[in-house]
This record gives sequence, C-alpha cells and structure tokens, in this order.
Amino acid sequence: MFIRVRRKRSRPVRDEEFERQVDAILAGTHDNAFGFLGPQRDAAGMVQIRTFQPRAERVWVIDTESDLVTAELPRLRPEGFFAGPAGQPDRFRYRLRCETAGQIVDVEDPYRFAPILASWTFTCGRKADICVLTRNSARIRVRSMVSPA
Repeated sequence: MFIRVRRKRSRPVRDEEFERQVDAILAGTHDNAFGFLGPQRDAAGMVQIRTFQPRAERVWVIDTESDLVTAELPRLRPEGFFAGPAGQPDRFRYRLRCETAGQIVDVEDPYRFAPILASWTFTCGRKADICVLTRNSARIRVRSMVSPA
C-alpha cells in the first residue's frame, strides 16, 4: 500500500519590500546583499534560500554532508533570481546545483558564510587562492575559502 504524505511548504513572501529588494539585487544596487541573499528565515521561522544565478535555468539546494538534494528553488524572476524553502528546518551547510545550457554545475553560495565571516576583514594577495583574514589583532592566512570536497 502506498501512502502519500503532503508537507506544508513555506513559500517566500512576495510583498512590495521583497520585490524592491529583488529589483536592487538585479540592478546591483542593494546595500546589504548578505542580509537578503543566502539562507534567511521567513516569518514562519522556516529557512529560505535566495540566490541570483543569471545563467541558470534551474537551481537545487544540496546538503553538503549527505550530498542529497533538499529542494529545488523556484525561479521568481526571468533574470535569474531564485528563492524558496531550503528543505531543512535549520541552517545547514549546502551548495547550489545549477543547470545552465544543459550542463550541471555545483557552486558554493558565498552568502551562506555571512554569519561566520561578518566580523572578519579580508585582504587578498596577488594569488587568488591566498587571503588574510583579520579580526581584532588575530591574523589567519587562508589558502582556500572553501574545502575542495
């Protein structure tokens, strides 16, 4: 016997303020992209993922630990703005899987790092893979911002 269970899905609230912020992201004039993109809690407390992927036709959220798809994000704007439920009740490590011109590519969402990196200052050297993070008097030299796994 097959039983189908329906879950209540949280959808992004699309009011005037939300639309104004999406317009600012698309125009490149948003004054706080980290406060709008990436993982955000909605009014119901559910985690939503917002991303701007202008070349993507489809975007999925992948749990980094299990390598499983937790959600497919609906495209809310033809310019490539995607947003929707993350498929997890709490923040988690994820990456985005984008379909572009028939190719599937996994990308890190830099906006998921905001809570971790908000109090650090970045200084990058001539080599793209070496950066220095500074907070108070502490300095950390970083070879790669994202693990290659």
